[in-house]
Amino acid sequence: LNLAAVNDLDFPDRPRFPKDVLDILVESSMAFEEGPLQHSVKEALANIAPTGKYLLPSPRLPYGIPADAELVVDGNLLPVSLETPTQPDHKRVALVVLDFKDLTLHSTVPTGCNALRSRLLRKLGYAVLEVHHTEYDAKEPVLKKVKYLQQKLQICVKNLGSL
Repeated sequence: LNLAAVNDLDFPDRPRFPKDVLDILVESSMAFEEGPLQHSVKEALANIAPTGKYLLPSPRLPYGIPADAELVVDGNLLPVSLETPTQPDHKRVALVVLDFKDLTLHSTVPTGCNALRSRLLRKLGYAVLEVHHTEYDAKEPVLKKVKYLQQKLQICVKNLGSL
């Protein structure tokens, strides 16, 4: 929250939230459990970037911001090993899967804490691969799911600057 306030408000030198209050807010409002949709998306993404070497499930990101997975891709959108030192053309990607409860009613707009999560991840330099439950069908064949994720990955990395 402090990061959002400093980056977005016109008066960044005003008093900030105390750390203990922030810890309680983050723990209570940013608790994201993995459901069937998240599991299906991670399995499909593992066909592009195998888990472990290229794909980090449930990463620990700065400021405790949750993401469903993290990966690094090069300029050609090919996955880069997590142990490899980053190069100028590498891009960090955070996977954010938005299920029914993560979107507002009657629209596909993320709820407040999910919108804040995506904004903070972008401010930290991540390309945010958002997968909405309305666009992703877990019952589709694997090839179709992988193609969908490749298209979304290309779109989310397209205008992001280098690391």
